Amino acid sequence: MRRKHLLLLVALLVFGAACGNGADQTVPSSTQAEATTTTAAPATTAEATTTTAAAAEPEFPVTVDGLVIEEMPAAIVSLSPTATETLFAIGAGGQVAAVGMNSDHPPEAPVTDLSGFQPNLEAIAAYRPDLVIISWDPGGLEAGLTAL
Repeated sequence: MRRKHLLLLVALLVFGAACGNGADQTVPSSTQAEATTTTAAPATTAEATTTTAAAAEPEFPVTVDGLVIEEMPAAIVSLSPTATETLFAIGAGGQVAAVGMNSDHPPEAPVTDLSGFQPNLEAIAAYRPDLVIISWDPGGLEAGLTAL
């Protein structure tokens, strides 16, 4: 099961970077050369046209280890502090509806009293998430969410 969750996070990283939250995104300088293509304008102007990978639209459905994600998640609940940081880092923070109480970064993450250690299925479902990210499956949470 852990492999499935990690693959789901990888898939989220792939299409999350492409979709973002609608806000301007900054590419870290260490990867800017890889993610940005600059085309010089004619010699008569000093402007350049820049295209980033973030402008691409993700393609759905996406299948990750047998799990089919039909459309881009609009409401994400993250019960993993690492996944929460990653979601905000790739520009998907606007899609994060709730995070677990142990997710304390970034400061703008919508901290709740949800627990990744003793998850409450009804409390998670109250956020009506399209995607729930967990780092492990305590108490059969995955089966409970699937049943919902």
